[in-house]
Amino acid sequence: MVKWLEELDNVSRFYLTAIVVVTAYILASLVFAFVTGRAVALVMMNFSDNLLFLANVLAVLFSLGVGFVFSVFCWRMKKPGKAFEFIVGVLTDDEKRLLAEVKAAKAITQDSLVFRLGWSRAKASTVLSNLDRKRLVVRERSGKTYKVYLSDYYEKMA
Repeated sequence: MVKWLEELDNVSRFYLTAIVVVTAYILASLVFAFVTGRAVALVMMNFSDNLLFLANVLAVLFSLGVGFVFSVFCWRMKKPGKAFEFIVGVLTDDEKRLLAEVKAAKAITQDSLVFRLGWSRAKASTVLSNLDRKRLVVRERSGKTYKVYLSDYYEKMA
């Protein structure tokens, strides 16, 4: 969508949202000034009569609505956080390799991982335990083996 918006940090997104809200208020005030036939300076933040009060309340509600919609759009485009980058950065090569296999398969048994990676059962179990402790994968008992899939925590961060 909008690449430059994805690159902004949280503080910049907050200020950009504030600018959008103020701009929406000014535009709504201009529209109400044009509709009522009054000068813009008399319409903005003037609560002297009922019509101006109503115009300002509608302008504020409109601008807050625009700001809310923009902030939802803006914050949904957020890239993975620094915590996720840090976690992935400190994973061992074996953990990264196992995580890639689980991600590719969506759900896989521990025995299948042992076969695909060419590891011993003990090594696969140790690496899976480490990833489970870091909340990156979930293991569910399935007969004599475990079914492994990515955790919701990993999915939200990735």
